[in-house]
Amino acid sequence: MAKILLIDDEPAYCQHIAFLLACKGHETRCAANSSEAMLLAFEFVPDLVIADWALGDRFSGGEIASALRRFNPQLRSLLITGNPEITCHSSGQSEAIDEVIAKPFNRACILAAVERMLCPPPH
Repeated sequence: MAKILLIDDEPAYCQHIAFLLACKGHETRCAANSSEAMLLAFEFVPDLVIADWALGDRFSGGEIASALRRFNPQLRSLLITGNPEITCHSSGQSEAIDEVIAKPFNRACILAAVERMLCPPPH
């Protein structure tokens, strides 16, 4: 299926999402910060990045997604956030973020969002 890079500074949260995605046949890698994410992205070459907005790092999830998209314009990006005020446009990286979903979300929500990212409707 797809290669998905998860970026979240909460390891349990990242591993939970990775488990859900692996059960659907996706190959996943987890990164806890921007440095790990960039290194993994260049060796793993994901189809989709799922990044937490607030990483407790010097870069936000949106900034990392934006940087990765410069190297891979086909990369799809899903931002997850505990702040329901954040949207694609308010994130400051609207060109790099395809969708934003608010935490907490259930497994159906994250799986549906991943499906939308990987199988976008025809234009």
